[in-house]
Amino acid sequence: MTSHEVEQISKMFRWRWLKKINNDQRVAFRAVELARDYGLLPGDAIHAATAILEQVDALQAWDRDFSHVAHLVNVEEPSRMSVQSSFDEILARIGPHPDDFAPQQPS
Repeated sequence: MTSHEVEQISKMFRWRWLKKINNDQRVAFRAVELARDYGLLPGDAIHAATAILEQVDALQAWDRDFSHVAHLVNVEEPSRMSVQSSFDEILARIGPHPDDFAPQQPS
């Protein structure tokens, strides 16, 4: 990861609407159970475990499939934030996108 990418990720943690939640052993154990029982990838399992344990209003799926845990937490597809802009347009103005960190192909 480049220093620019690290800086972009750091900026995301300053978004005022982002609630930072410290993960602990309880989240880790629940994530392992979710990965084992529902086939979630490690990062998705941590995301879902945190949402379940924190009893969030909704886990937004974005480009992930959380349908296997929808009975444990309300899973929603994200919706547009305004009629003027698509979410992709908003993201382009406020921070990096996961695709920005895709492995680079050798030239």
